Amino acid sequence: MPSNTEQQIVLDDILLGEVWIHAGQSNIAFKVNAILEVRSLLPFAKNIRSFQVG
Repeated sequence: MPSNTEQQIVLDDILLGEVWIHAGQSNIAFKVNAILEVRSLLPFAKNIRSFQVG
């Protein structure tokens, strides 16, 4: 427990790693769950976050 002269900073939900950006190809429109080979790898993947712009 911090004393009156100390400050405690807590950071959570922080991810470090690679960022992949894909654009311009019609074949990247497939959702991850639509591809059997990729879907079978999902149980082994952790902290994958994706978003769609557009």
